[in-house]
Amino acid sequence: MNIRKINNNIPYVQDEESINKYGLRHYVWTDLRFESAKTLKASALALLEQWKNPKITFRVNAVDISSIKGEDVDKLRLGRIVRMVDPD
Repeated sequence: MNIRKINNNIPYVQDEESINKYGLRHYVWTDLRFESAKTLKASALALLEQWKNPKITFRVNAVDISSIKGEDVDKLRLGRIVRMVDPD
């Protein structure tokens, strides 16, 4: 199978918009299930679409200030909504 024939002689696929926004991330994907270059390319493009916006996670520390303020509304509990300020 020669994917270059269906991809303008380029042996890879990429998403310029996400590269410009997040930088280039190399990923070698080998999947021997495909027998058709067109199907392989379509699957690769679908993965790019799925991965083009990275999942962002935050790890934070929090303090229960209810003992200082004396207000139950300030009690830190699992599942409570909190406000975070991210300068970025």
